[in-house]
Amino acid sequence: MIVIDSSALVEALAGSFPADALLTRVAEIQFHIPYLLDYEFRNAVRGLALTM
Repeated sequence: MIVIDSSALVEALAGSFPADALLTRVAEIQFHIPYLLDYEFRNAVRGLALTM
């Protein structure tokens, strides 16, 4: 079982320079997602938007 962390997902989807290996893994593998990932991801993206 592979569980994705919200910081890895934010980096893959909204990062300035996400690593190619990370993008490949996120696109190809079926992950188990923690219950609170939606909220953690939204909060991280909101934080990125506020710093721009």
